[in-house]
Amino acid sequence: MRRVGALVAIVALAVLGAGAESSARGGGGGRGAGGGLGGLRGGGLIEQLIAPCRAECSATASSCQEAADAEALTCITEACSAEVTAAQSACAERGSDVCREAVSALRTCGEACLETRATASSACREELGTCREACDTTEE
Repeated sequence: MRRVGALVAIVALAVLGAGAESSARGGGGGRGAGGGLGGLRGGGLIEQLIAPCRAECSATASSCQEAADAEALTCITEACSAEVTAAQSACAERGSDVCREAVSALRTCGEACLETRATASSACREELGTCREACDTTEE
């Protein structure tokens, strides 16, 4: 079980460090998943009461992003098992040159998976925007 946790940590490091676009959980700005009124992560209960349609859009976008992340992790795990194992070993001492090189090799190996994730993340954000626009026109 410890190995699986290390695997997830290494692959997550590769995913996060790959420069993939920001997630659909707000698209940046630090306002949480809802992009306002506290977002779903930071007080979204209020948003659910005030703007349930927009809150549902945010929840759907979060689910979409989680699916994209899970697919990327599976893709990298399957395509780059040797690189994952090498990074796990090399990164027992985080921050070492050997670790950085292993993570770089893992990132290179998983590039196609990360590009697919970036495309999916972009689609999640677009869907979020479309959903919110629809909410805004029906709530007026």
